[in-house]
Amino acid sequence: MISVLIEKAVGAVALLVIVSLMAFGLSALSPRHPEVHRLGADAPESAVREVRHELGLDRPLAAQFVEWAGGAVRGDLGRSYVSDTSVAEEIAVRAPRTLSMVALAIAIACALGLALGVSSALARRPATRRCLAVFTGLVQAVPGFWLGILLVTLFALQLGWLPATGYVPASVSVQGWLQSILLPSIALGLPSTAAIARQLRGALAGELGEDYVRNAVAQGFDRMHIVLRHALRNAMGPAITIIGFQVVVKLSTVVVVERVFAIDGLGTLALDAVFRGDTPVLLGCVMTFALIVVVVNLFVDLAYTWINPRTRAA
Repeated sequence: MISVLIEKAVGAVALLVIVSLMAFGLSALSPRHPEVHRLGADAPESAVREVRHELGLDRPLAAQFVEWAGGAVRGDLGRSYVSDTSVAEEIAVRAPRTLSMVALAIAIACALGLALGVSSALARRPATRRCLAVFTGLVQAVPGFWLGILLVTLFALQLGWLPATGYVPASVSVQGWLQSILLPSIALGLPSTAAIARQLRGALAGELGEDYVRNAVAQGFDRMHIVLRHALRNAMGPAITIIGFQVVVKLSTVVVVERVFAIDGLGTLALDAVFRGDTPVLLGCVMTFALIVVVVNLFVDLAYTWINPRTRAA
């Protein structure tokens, strides 16, 4: 296990280096000019050159990247080209908003996906299985932003049960925090329900045809107990992989939901940095997302090993 963790750590470091190089190279090709956002479009050329020199943008790209990477290793992600605020502090403020939404969205998707997958695998009537398949297909086809607009219209504007926009930190009010992220989390997580349900249904249907399930049922053991205690655990391996992949998908699409619900999270921060050519902020957001993906992949590997002990020997 130690050797596996060391191998994963080396791979994670290599991945972060490659991601940082790609993100920096692509940001260097951006036609956006942060000095224009700081000074305005009508700023004189002399002032623009002075700001570029102050930001170090007139130096070679290799020197800029080496300086940024050296600071990032020490935990210093630099300062914003436009607002001159600390990138690390800005990410620390925005990250809880995005991560709380993604975490709740995955929890919702797992709960609904587990229920739909098990129900579909255990359904004896073909009509029931077809209805569940149609429902999961519809859920997967609904765009998150459109679902978010529907949720805001129904639960916020018409019923007035939940706030339409904004974010309340948990340190201010736990109830307000939960209410502020509930609708965006549903809009973000519901499309992932179908992928989890389909994967779990196929894996569980295969397990139900195994000899140990048939023998246990023939010996008089309760079928539901066998499914929940043994077959479901064996079928969760592929589902765990899908859940980890859905976390990555949610991180890549969260900006759309943040825009709908006016939540200034990491996705919005990264998008604004792209439009303003704010390279330090963009690199900080990209590296934060990459680090989250690395952690999620490590958790998926460990969870799969725990669920399927046969992989430990491998």
